[in-house]
Parts: sequence; C-alpha cells; structure tokens
Amino acid sequence: MNDVLGHAIPSIRFASVQLARIGEGFGLASEVYRVTCTPAATSDPSAPSTPCTFVIKLWSTEGVAGTREVAFYREFGGDPGLRIPRAFHGALDLDRARGVLVLEDIRDATQGDCLDTLDVDRQAAIARMMARFHARWWSDPRLREHSWLPSMRAYDRAPDWYSLRRRQFLERCGEDLRPEIRPWLESAPALISRSHELLADVPDTLLHGDFHLDNVLFPP
Repeated sequence: MNDVLGHAIPSIRFASVQLARIGEGFGLASEVYRVTCTPAATSDPSAPSTPCTFVIKLWSTEGVAGTREVAFYREFGGDPGLRIPRAFHGALDLDRARGVLVLEDIRDATQGDCLDTLDVDRQAAIARMMARFHARWWSDPRLREHSWLPSMRAYDRAPDWYSLRRRQFLERCGEDLRPEIRPWLESAPALISRSHELLADVPDTLLHGDFHLDNVLFPP
C-alpha cells in the first residue's frame, strides 16, 4: 500500500494493513475489500496520524468488466460529471487476467440494494443525477476517441439470448407471477429488438454498462 499510494499521498506510510471482505451480499461480480491502514510514526506534520481506510476492488478481466474500468478512471475519473470514488491506483495484469483498483472509501454512504424497494425520493434523485450526467456527455466528440467505451449498439443480442433467459426466469419464478405479466414476457424479445432499432442512431453518451442499485451509493 505504501508503494501504491505513495504517488497520490506522498507523506503517507503505513505500519500495518488489515483487510475485510465487503459487498458479498450484493450483486457484484468483483471481490471488494475494505483496507484499514495504520500510519507509521513520523515527524511529518502533513502525514495522517489516525487509521484510514480504502477500498480494493479485484476482478477477472475475462469477465464482463474486462479492462474498461481501469481505462475509465484513467481517462474520465478526474471529472466524470457525477460523484464517484476517487481512484488512487488502477492496474491490469493481462497475463493473469486480473484487474485491481484502489479506491476512496465513502463510508458514510448507503449502498443500494436490488432486492429492496426504492422510495420515491431516491428514485427521483437517481433520475436527476442521470439526466445531469447525460446532459454533460451527450454528443461529446471526446467519446469517439476511445473505442473501448460501450455504446447503445453494443447491447443488441440475438433473440435466442433473451428466450433462454426468459425460460430460466419462468422456471424459477413462474409460480409467483401475476397472470397479466406472462403476455408481456412473451413479447419482450420483440420489444427489446425494436428498442435497439430506435437507439441505433441516438447521439453518443458516456454509458456505465451495468447500472443497477447494487452499484449506487446514496449520500447520508
């Protein structure tokens, strides 16, 4: 941690480091750890004197996340247009197919949960946040400089992809569905295909690619 954080916080040196796994109850494909660092004794008045925490995120680059997240923080992390954790370090080991980020620990925030019902105020807060975000990046020519960025057109899939997942969903949850939901599920592949046709020519914008409540932090 001394080597990783030394360039971002030159005065920092740690005597001990403790790791604790976090986020296991959420829909996260990565491994996430909270790191508690105890500073070493020093005469430097600018150095921290009390324990501080960071978040380490590890994932396989062969998965959906790939290499994009490290690239995002390098290219857009300084001022993306919304509040995100500061990245102190990001690296890829393509030989081992692993990625790592060392992030700011926003401890006073509440993590969203896909299994919980979101109240109206937080729904509105998310809608306003995303509206401001896309207004910032709508048709921004800088986006075309980075071929690794996802686009609306990247999410079009063959009908069989949706049919398989619809069948799996019905096998698991079919008994709990209200009757009026089933016809909608039958028409979903056609509706999704039509939505991709409508989105094919929309202006470029910066996309998250996996935006759901488990990936949202709410301020206190």
